[in-house]
Amino acid sequence: MYDYFSNTIEAEDYTYRKKINKFAYVYHKNGFNYLAYIKKYDREYCYLCRWDPCERRWQYKEVKKKNIKHIEYFHSNPC
Repeated sequence: MYDYFSNTIEAEDYTYRKKINKFAYVYHKNGFNYLAYIKKYDREYCYLCRWDPCERRWQYKEVKKKNIKHIEYFHSNPC
């Protein structure tokens, strides 16, 4: 169910997912960092598209939030 006036989606398990739809640089706790397009997140997972340099394409990933150290979002106008 999608609420028209908010950015949250109610999932089947009654947790809320917030739409993000922004590019960001993701820092993992294991030291693996990458550019990603973050679509949405909920209480446990962050749903994103990650650039894979080996295959030269975007890959959809579900990453646990506890494995992410920091997310740095890109601003729409960096100047």
